Amino acid sequence: MTDIVLDGVTRSFRGRDPEVTALDGIDLHIASGELAVIVGPSGSGKSTLLDLLAGLDSPTRGQIRIGGQPVTGPGLNRGVVFQQYALLPWRTAQANVELGLEANSVPKARRRERAREYLDLVGLSEFAGHYPHQLSGGMRQRVAIARSLAFDPDVLLMDEPFGALDAQTRERLQEELLGIWQRTGKTIVFITHDIDEAVYLGRKVTVLTSRPGQVQDTVDIDIAEHTSREDTLRRPEFAEHRHRIWSLLHAAPEVIGVG
Repeated sequence: MTDIVLDGVTRSFRGRDPEVTALDGIDLHIASGELAVIVGPSGSGKSTLLDLLAGLDSPTRGQIRIGGQPVTGPGLNRGVVFQQYALLPWRTAQANVELGLEANSVPKARRRERAREYLDLVGLSEFAGHYPHQLSGGMRQRVAIARSLAFDPDVLLMDEPFGALDAQTRERLQEELLGIWQRTGKTIVFITHDIDEAVYLGRKVTVLTSRPGQVQDTVDIDIAEHTSREDTLRRPEFAEHRHRIWSLLHAAPEVIGVG
């Protein structure tokens, strides 16, 4: 089981005048196999939270546990996809996907096999020999997702991965991500500031307040089974969830305890 538990997580940045608190007392539980979305206004500490989950930073107070084990640094049980693709320009799509496998000393033949498998999963098997500059932005992000999945992490952490893409590409990748989640059963934590994206992808959406980021509410997303993205967006449940999250994000400061 790879439940994620955040217990009183606070992150303050000292050495500044005044001290800045990005996150304050975050309590959160994400069940194993869940696609959980975290949404909040700019400056609410969303990316800071993802860095803490990835082990790239440490809480000032509180603790994060994944699968019952405290997070003390980066680990192979977590894959991370950032907004920027971070692909090595001198390596082909396949070689970029193999990168994490190399670091884990996976034999060469097995690396190639797994890279092909995950490039096929994201629909890019025919582009395995292409370099990043030969790929569109959406294709590069799919390579980044394949790279993060290839070493079979328990948890996939995604920090606004579609934010820099055009609307059509973003919608297509949202649909593909849902398919990947359904096929792999991974626990996914997805950071966004886009309400429609949050409601479409999330099965649970946690709303953060403005800085210092606190958990304002968690909304369970229950939308009847659909046949297409357009069908989902037309559902009355979608509109209801969207309005609920919009209302939380636009609540007056005194309501959400932010000065």
